Amino acid sequence: MKTRWGSCTASGRLLLNSQLIVLPTSSIDYVIAHELCHLREAKHGPRFERLLARVMPDWRVRHERLAATLV
Repeated sequence: MKTRWGSCTASGRLLLNSQLIVLPTSSIDYVIAHELCHLREAKHGPRFERLLARVMPDWRVRHERLAATLV
């Protein structure tokens, strides 16, 4: 995976970028939580965001930190 930290297939298989190992645990936790939420909600819409917020209330902060590592 060169452009993504993780993905979830239609069949429910989670794929994680091996480069996650060098990131802080909080970023790894965010990626895993994000992908697990896709098992319930496939699209990045309001329902997805509500679900992610239930399991990880600070997901937006973690998302921004992770996005900054791509620069």
